[in-house]
Amino acid sequence: MKTIFLTALVVVGTLFTSCSKDDNDSPSIVGSWKTSSSISEEFKDGVSQGKESNSIDANNYEIFTFNNDNTFSDYEVSSNDFSSTDPGTYTIKDNIISLKYSGDTDIDSLSFTLTKDTLVTTFIEEYTSDGIAYKYVTIVTYIRQ
Repeated sequence: MKTIFLTALVVVGTLFTSCSKDDNDSPSIVGSWKTSSSISEEFKDGVSQGKESNSIDANNYEIFTFNNDNTFSDYEVSSNDFSSTDPGTYTIKDNIISLKYSGDTDIDSLSFTLTKDTLVTTFIEEYTSDGIAYKYVTIVTYIRQ
């Protein structure tokens, strides 16, 4: 009787142990992410004006580094020998990351998807000018460094 009880206890314990790890395997945004592609699309009054692939190479890229303490740095390099590093803070709720750059009052909110090695952000800017509704959608893919 003791053997059956101990065997059942071990089996049940193994089931709970193997299931608990599965729940904690969600990827973390903490770390450094380098651009691998960027595509922008402009709309006027809901009609696409076409997509544009932005140049990403050794002279044009961006690296975001997200820290555990909800701070980040945004390091950008462009082809005209310009580079800059801008720090800030971030918050995440659901699939929205909100970025507040130091010294700036604006908050940029981007939807995102995240896997272990890939971060994809979507930034949407909308406004109306002279009665025309404009919308810009930029999708950027980053690879974990």
